[in-house]
Amino acid sequence: MIVEVEEGVVVEATSSEPSPLGAVIRMEERAQLRVAIAHLPENYRLPLVLRYYSELSYDEIAQQLGLRRNHVAVLILRAKQELRRKLAHRSK
Repeated sequence: MIVEVEEGVVVEATSSEPSPLGAVIRMEERAQLRVAIAHLPENYRLPLVLRYYSELSYDEIAQQLGLRRNHVAVLILRAKQELRRKLAHRSK
């Protein structure tokens, strides 16, 4: 962190490194996300994991699961909506 004085005002230069507190918060958020994903129904969890953790395309997921591409898109959309709902509920 660099502190500069400009015309009597102290300015802190932002660092590209996360603060220790920020790193802990991000770790906790990731842990909460993993738990929420684990509690999704399998038909939502599997396409979501294949998309975001395995980085497969919708077409590749559809092929692996024997589904139509549009069905994969709907399942991923619903999975994300369910995750938002679960995570919002936990933060209250």
